[in-house]
Amino acid sequence: MFHRFFATNVELNLTVIACEHMTPEMQPMGLDTCTFDPETVEVGAKVYIMGYNLNEIRSEKCSAGGGQRRLTIGSGHVVTSGSTHMEVEARDDWWAEGSPGFDAEGAFAFLVTGGKCKNQRVRMRIVTLPTIRSWLEPEWKASIASNSTPNPNPNISHRGRCSG
Repeated sequence: MFHRFFATNVELNLTVIACEHMTPEMQPMGLDTCTFDPETVEVGAKVYIMGYNLNEIRSEKCSAGGGQRRLTIGSGHVVTSGSTHMEVEARDDWWAEGSPGFDAEGAFAFLVTGGKCKNQRVRMRIVTLPTIRSWLEPEWKASIASNSTPNPNPNISHRGRCSG
């Protein structure tokens, strides 16, 4: 059975979209947090971000290169911690929203959801995997429940269903 899932959380500045083969015992969006160690993203911890460095893209657009995107890996340090968001200071690197972040051991740990400049330094706003999962789990379960409800009109797509 195929399942469509779309959820947005304004507070986290995060939208998740998926259309995948689904079984009832599947974990929410396949996010396994069993190996996540919160100590690996505490204030002061070194972390890595993989994605597109927006500063690099902007500077290339101004040159003759035309702004080619290259997937790169950068590092930073966690500088603030909160109940839903954290911040990583990443030198002068400005990472694209949605870029994945990893702890010092290389485990997937967070997503970049925004950035700002503070005291001439770039600070990336991040959301950890457990925070994302705690938001997604009830959404996922509700979506699965609505998927088991018969669709009275197969031409109209309902939340949790893929038409066709």
